[in-house]
Amino acid sequence: MTKSNSINEIKKELQLISPKELIELCLALSKYKKDNKEFVAYLLFKAHNTDEFVAEIKKEIDELFLMVISQSNLYLAKKTLRKILRLITKRINEIKKELKLIIPKELIELCLALLKYKKDNKEFVAYLLFKAHNTDEFVAEIKKEIDELFLMVISQSNLYLAKKTLRKILRLITKYGKYINNKAISAELLIYFCKKLKFSGLHFQKSQILINMYNQQLKKINSCIASLHEDLKQDYSNDLEEITII
Repeated sequence: MTKSNSINEIKKELQLISPKELIELCLALSKYKKDNKEFVAYLLFKAHNTDEFVAEIKKEIDELFLMVISQSNLYLAKKTLRKILRLITKRINEIKKELKLIIPKELIELCLALLKYKKDNKEFVAYLLFKAHNTDEFVAEIKKEIDELFLMVISQSNLYLAKKTLRKILRLITKYGKYINNKAISAELLIYFCKKLKFSGLHFQKSQILINMYNQQLKKINSCIASLHEDLKQDYSNDLEEITII
């Protein structure tokens, strides 16, 4: 992709957008990953008193462990243990209400805290600020990155090394598809991947693992297309015929 935007560049851009847009960006981050929501909830509701927050968590763990001890059925105990690990936090709507009460400077600080919390958050916010307004250009950049990685795939006669690069490409497609959140574009990118692989000259049919990987992408494409309007489904029918193998 293009060069990564720095924290300072993102901070400058955040200072230019409206409070409403800042709230929407914070909410988008909260929804992007579950632990982001928990982190936002902590910053908004708990960070001012860490000792109290830790005490509340321990109390909830104690209460849930009483349930675990009372459950002779290991399946039920496992479900409760998972619940302990999740530790229910404030809902998105509660976060939204709190966000409306804080000033833009604090919203920017909240966004920056999230950016530093996870590298992927920084990339997601950079997309929202600098790329989301032009999806076609962003998709073109993704395809360019896929092309560059496929040059590595073609140069690798070892199918094991090729498999690692192909998985890297699929992780990128998954990540960017999550950014864009559009089934049609996800289908487009996966079709592009399958076309590149099918016509790459790589003898991937010799590897059952790679065949399974390829067929799994076909299933994902069909799943994406199933939710689209009939006209769009028809647009993808020829592409599906072209990439279907075996």
